[in-house]
Amino acid sequence: MSPLFHYLTPLLLPLFSLEEAKLVLGLNLQRILIARAIESVTGVLHMRIDEYRNGTHVGEENLSFQITDGIPDTEIVWRNYEMRSDEQGFLEVTISSDDSIFRKIDLPVGYAAIKMQGYGALTVIPDAKFARPTIIKQIQETRTFCLVHTACRWDEGANYGTSVFFVNPYEKDIVATISTMDKKKKVKVASKQALRVPLADVLDGNKTGTIMITGNNRIPAWIVNHSLGDVLRINNVDHLDLFRGDKTHKYLPLFAFVKSHVRRNLRRLGHVY
Repeated sequence: MSPLFHYLTPLLLPLFSLEEAKLVLGLNLQRILIARAIESVTGVLHMRIDEYRNGTHVGEENLSFQITDGIPDTEIVWRNYEMRSDEQGFLEVTISSDDSIFRKIDLPVGYAAIKMQGYGALTVIPDAKFARPTIIKQIQETRTFCLVHTACRWDEGANYGTSVFFVNPYEKDIVATISTMDKKKKVKVASKQALRVPLADVLDGNKTGTIMITGNNRIPAWIVNHSLGDVLRINNVDHLDLFRGDKTHKYLPLFAFVKSHVRRNLRRLGHVY
């Protein structure tokens, strides 16, 4: 029997330097329990939200919810966090229980939203502090943490720029390298800090390019597209892609090969989905 856990990996969300904007976070506790908890569990679920701004721990909120036969007394937890032009940072959301009820600790979730006055809303995907299976596999196979994004652009004529927003939730500083085909830039992100890094000096002007980020440790990062005349005006927040550590080929025993071949042909004939 697989071991059970009393906690889930903390979620990380960026707090950008913005004017008249807020981060809207909604966590569906019912879906989290369905995805990760044992069936018909009864107990207490705890949620802790830590808020860091400009490298300082500025707030902590602790919530508790009763679970009865797998149903929490609150289905969705909503929280709003104001963003300010002179501050940047991140949220760290930790979910735990008194008893070991979770089958896995990685936590797939949906989107949060950034609402900006007079502009609308943007979506942002939370990242995990640890225990992402694809990252574990990547580092096992390559010994290096690596992120990639293929649609970065710095265009002064179009007033369009791209930055990387790093978050370091760990206890030690992290050095990351941003690379293109012919340029590199090293950045140091201090412990508990967030850092926005413009890509002007690594991207060729007026051309869309690909960047690769490597580091001595994993580091959460988001791509931010913004105005050059007003970097507080952003129009898109995107995640970066992980370099996969999975092999492109694998050995199949004869029985597995035959089974796969038969299934593929049955699927082509419409008998298997």
